Amino acid sequence: KDVVKNAGSLVGKVNYFWGGKSSAIGWDSAWGSMRRVTAAGSPSSGTIRAYGLDCSGFVSWAFNNSGMYVGDGTYGQRDRSIVVSSATVQAGDLAFLSSYSHVGIVVGQNTGGNILVIHCSSSANNVVVSTASSVGFTVFCRTIAIHQIL
Repeated sequence: KDVVKNAGSLVGKVNYFWGGKSSAIGWDSAWGSMRRVTAAGSPSSGTIRAYGLDCSGFVSWAFNNSGMYVGDGTYGQRDRSIVVSSATVQAGDLAFLSSYSHVGIVVGQNTGGNILVIHCSSSANNVVVSTASSVGFTVFCRTIAIHQIL
């Protein structure tokens, strides 16, 4: 519940930033400040944009703010989880593209039975809630997060 609550607290409030991470508990005062994208591998690399989170940074922040470590980067988060079926997916599970190039947090289902996922979206340039199918999330995983002392 805490992971979903924390993730939901950033919907519409934090920009997408390639390579963006935060270890802040609560709101990070750096979000929104103009910074150069220094991480390689994105069309935005080298540009100056409002600082925020990338998809895996968003997931890490939500878990960290719930007192858990879920891993770093989409591959690290994948490696700290086990695959579950879409029929057994639960709020707090992770949703991945099949390439593991994007990750979000399952928040439940809408009235039509579609799986809903909170994720930091580069195309929306923000934290948003989408149906898994509209984004292409097809792999669902239950995390093996480590509880940590905050």
